[in-house]
Amino acid sequence: MSIIKNKILRVISVTLLWAVMAIPAAWAAPGEYDGIVVFGASFSDSGNGFVLLSKPEQFGFDDSCELAASANVPPFENVDEFFVPASAYAMGGHHFTNGATWVEALAKGTGLSGSVKPALRNTGGNARNYAVGGARALEFPCRFNLSDQLLTYLSDFSESSPNTLFIIDMGGNDLRDIMVGTVAPEQLPLILGNIASTISTLYQHGARNFLLVNVADFGQVPSVQILDQILPQYHFPAIAKQLANGFNQGLLQLQANLNNFPGMDIRIFDLYSLLESILNDPAAYALTETAVPCITPDIPPFVCKKANDYLFWDGLHVTKVVHKVMAEQATEVLMAP
Repeated sequence: MSIIKNKILRVISVTLLWAVMAIPAAWAAPGEYDGIVVFGASFSDSGNGFVLLSKPEQFGFDDSCELAASANVPPFENVDEFFVPASAYAMGGHHFTNGATWVEALAKGTGLSGSVKPALRNTGGNARNYAVGGARALEFPCRFNLSDQLLTYLSDFSESSPNTLFIIDMGGNDLRDIMVGTVAPEQLPLILGNIASTISTLYQHGARNFLLVNVADFGQVPSVQILDQILPQYHFPAIAKQLANGFNQGLLQLQANLNNFPGMDIRIFDLYSLLESILNDPAAYALTETAVPCITPDIPPFVCKKANDYLFWDGLHVTKVVHKVMAEQATEVLMAP
């Protein structure tokens, strides 16, 4: 891990050298943002995945991608044996959960709900949420990755207000790829480097305020627990925990380096600690079921009776009540001095 850590620091440092410029400092006090821009994957997707799968050719995807249907409906045929969905759920508004995501709840609390509507549905308009389920920080075939989201945003808005909040919720899918062996562990520094490069580019275009989301211990999610039951000899939960910790340490170093830029304010929402807290004391969050998903594909009535009692909606994503908790804690991070 020390070799990887050194690589992380080296990639971040090289990425940032060219970006430091004497630009006048300008920033918004926490809670005084004029808009929100979101880059991310399924946890922050407010409907872009549904839009993309409805008209994939519009976004450069052809039949070779073998994409899923645009929406998941009971009996949830677009959910695999690990309870991981290939598309968003129709119930709850085309999200990867059963209701509003944490970024939507966060925006609603600040009066900026229009900002986090799906940008792929309203390119060039007020909607500035570019997060798409399945996205990676690395390049990955047949996905709308971080680089695609950034380029689309810069096409829509050539300059950014220093009072806009930029949320980057990226890295979880990349780490899952490493866990199952489709991406080499040596790519971890590049994942962080791509995030750093994205921030640097946005900084050049006027962005100053960032909220980065770290990666939870995804070894605890139902999909990885099921995988561990099938293939216990590979110790997937332990690998997932190690990857999440390595990524999160790199994210802290990235934050420390980039916060040296004039006017820069980068904060981290600690999703890792939140999931840990919920699992240690679910009753404190009014939850009673933390091990199994709410949905039951192919088994009527296909969803649990009391979704608000559940931590997980499916094998990977949390329920809307947990998204609300995420929004509350993210707000606390933004309001802190």
